[in-house]
Amino acid sequence: MTSGTRAIGVAVSADGRSDADPPARATVAAAVVRGDRVVDGLSFSTCTVGGSDATAAVVDCLDRLDRPDARNVLIAGVAPAWFNLIDLRGVHEAADRPVVAVSFEASAGLEPHLREHFADDALDRRLAVYGSLPEREPIRLDGDEVGGGGGDGDGAERGDDPDDGDDPENRDDPENRDDPENRDDPENRDDPENRDDPENGCDPDLWLRSVGVDTEAAAQVVAAHTPDGQGRPEPLRVARLAARAGRSYVDRRTGTVSGDAPDSASDGARDG
Repeated sequence: MTSGTRAIGVAVSADGRSDADPPARATVAAAVVRGDRVVDGLSFSTCTVGGSDATAAVVDCLDRLDRPDARNVLIAGVAPAWFNLIDLRGVHEAADRPVVAVSFEASAGLEPHLREHFADDALDRRLAVYGSLPEREPIRLDGDEVGGGGGDGDGAERGDDPDDGDDPENRDDPENRDDPENRDDPENRDDPENRDDPENGCDPDLWLRSVGVDTEAAAQVVAAHTPDGQGRPEPLRVARLAARAGRSYVDRRTGTVSGDAPDSASDGARDG
C-alpha cells in the first residue's frame, strides 16, 4: 500500500439513555485517512440511541464525504448506540466498495442480548440485520495463522486495543468490552459482545466481518492502516476522536448532561 492510499473509518459516540424522551442522539463520524496517517476529510451524522437508523447514518456520512478515491470502509463494530445494528451489506451496496467491520475481542454473540432487551418488531428487525451479517473472522496483524479456537464469529469486536482503556464511549457496545482500548473502560463493562470467550486462547489481534472483499485481503487492508501492527487502525482511531469531539460539542451547545449511559465510539462498536 502506498502512503497516499486512503481508507474511510467510521465510529459512533453515544452518551444518553435508550429510553430517554425524546430519544438520545449519537454522533456518527467518518474520517478519510491516508496510509501515511494524514487525515484527509471528515463528515458527521447522527443516529438514535437504541434505534435502528445507524445504517442510514453511516451511509449519510459516506455520501457527505463523496470520496470515491478512498478504497475501503472500516467500521468500528456493528452494534453501536445500544444495539443500533449496522447492515454491512447495505453499506457496501451504497458505498460500492469493500466494507470491513472491526472488533477487538471474542464473544459468544449478540442474539441472547437482543432477545433480552427487545421484543416483537424491534427484536425481529435487529435479528434480521444480525442474521444478514457475514461471519466474524479472527486475524493476526502479523499475518500468522490463528491457531486453536478463534471464536465462533459472533462476538464482540474489541480486545486489546490500547486506545479504549477508559473510553466511556464503549461502555455498552457489545463489540468493545475487553478491547485493550476498552478493557478498563467503565463504558464497556456490560457490553454483551465483549466478554472473554474461553474458546479464543489463540490470541487473535482483531476480528473482522467483511463484505466485498475476502478475509485475507481485508486483513491486509486493516494491517496496512494499523501503525506498528498494534492498536486501533488509524482511520478508526481518528473517526472515534472526531465522533467524541462532535458529541461533546453538541452536548455543550444543547446543555445535555452526559454520563448516564452507553457511550460507544464504534469502534464501534459494537459488534456481534
